[in-house]
Amino acid sequence: MSKVVIANNQLKFRTRLFKSQSLAQGFGKFLEGNGKFSEIRIAESNRSAGKFYVEFFSSNPETLNRMTDELQKQRIERSREEGKDYKFRYIAGGLWRIHNPKSGMTYNVSLIECECKDWIGRCKPLSLICKHQAWLAEHILQEEDSASV
Repeated sequence: MSKVVIANNQLKFRTRLFKSQSLAQGFGKFLEGNGKFSEIRIAESNRSAGKFYVEFFSSNPETLNRMTDELQKQRIERSREEGKDYKFRYIAGGLWRIHNPKSGMTYNVSLIECECKDWIGRCKPLSLICKHQAWLAEHILQEEDSASV
């Protein structure tokens, strides 16, 4: 099983940890034999000494689309879980200030951009929205729906 990570503005897979370098290398060789994967790299974990993982890219556009969709769904789900606790205030021109009590962070956010590290470092390069933008979009839609009733 592998998870999707973002590195150098690209989506890639990272496996769970292998107990030895030879097991990770074996999996890496298996991937090399499959033309759907590229830039296969074996690395030692910084957190678990003596354990290794494999990183690799998919060259399949459908897989990349699925990966992007999954990352977006995760952010939307987190916005729904954490958003109910957000403290927010409208500033002007579509800009809101949102405070997340869970993280203790406060950000200026609009439907176009956000100041959070996730949006700047991961979402923006991949044209995703962060959890703050997802919450804002859903909140604005709820307000509009309430006003039109």
